[in-house]
Amino acid sequence: MCIAVFSTAHPDYPFILISNRDEYLGRPTHVADRWPPPNDHVLGGWDLHRDVHGTWLGITRQGRIAVLTNFREEGQAIIEGAKSRGVTVKSFLLTPPDSDESTEEFAKRLVEEEGVQGVGGFSLLFGKLQDVIRRGEEEDGSAKKKGLAIVSNRTPDVEGLIWVCGERDETHALSNSWYGDRSWPKVVQGEEELKSAIHESVRKGESQDALIKRLFHVLSIDTLPMKKHGEEWEIYIRELRNSIFIPPVGGVN
Repeated sequence: MCIAVFSTAHPDYPFILISNRDEYLGRPTHVADRWPPPNDHVLGGWDLHRDVHGTWLGITRQGRIAVLTNFREEGQAIIEGAKSRGVTVKSFLLTPPDSDESTEEFAKRLVEEEGVQGVGGFSLLFGKLQDVIRRGEEEDGSAKKKGLAIVSNRTPDVEGLIWVCGERDETHALSNSWYGDRSWPKVVQGEEELKSAIHESVRKGESQDALIKRLFHVLSIDTLPMKKHGEEWEIYIRELRNSIFIPPVGGVN
């Protein structure tokens, strides 16, 4: 049960994103690094399970950023689609560095040209950091920006972009359901914990290293209930929505 929590609440850092990726321990992945040339403008990890080597989170030197979470679909035994979800993130990050394609134009290309059929359920947060509100812009009359977009292929209208982080003091979380699903405790807690971490760090005038330590603490909060004796795995897996951090778990009693 992955989670991404993001905020524009810090006065010195226009955009903060923290994320836990939950995956099968045996699935091979490459650690975050600069991608091989000619794509070395991209920083991120990549999947080694599929030959297309998609990714779940990345950023470019030009300020493009994208993070993807799978969509938890009850009763679905197969979570992989015919096409890799990670290619969606990869496609955005591999936009030519000199391209002026907008966030909306990429969304249109994703839906109309590349398509979202045959792809497992996902939600994608993406956009350009230049479109996120920055300190001081409130005073010059340009406080409202578009921010970053969220799109999902498991909502009624995949073309209907949701915009976040276009204003100061926004904090949001996205997990394995549609954006805004407050029934997931980890989403609510993630937002609260990130807001609290930023507030305390600012109040104490902490260094960047101290702030980073706080952010990793948020990602380490484990409130996952213990699996009951004899409890079926498909029942227990629903508990994963309760915890920001998911320790190694298995379906064997």
